[in-house]
Amino acid sequence: MQLNIPSNSRLFLPPKIVIPSFMVKGVVKTNSADTAGALVRLFARSDAALVGQVITKADGSYKFTVFDTKEKFIIAHHPKRLFNAVIQDNVVPK
Repeated sequence: MQLNIPSNSRLFLPPKIVIPSFMVKGVVKTNSADTAGALVRLFARSDAALVGQVITKADGSYKFTVFDTKEKFIIAHHPKRLFNAVIQDNVVPK
């Protein structure tokens, strides 16, 4: 089977589908100091499904990209287990 395309014709690609994304971001601090290396997990509030997990950067910051604005909750664990885990509830992606 051979496909013949005239040299003066153009191929049209389908339009790009844009999926909106939203952010959940913050900073983990202990005793007012940034906490690098903390494990941060993001969960859907509706069914507690794990949405994602990241390790905080040197400045203690973290960031998640999500594809809905449904409420979430976050659990952060200290990298050296010097402090108990903390929970932030009712997080709304923006």
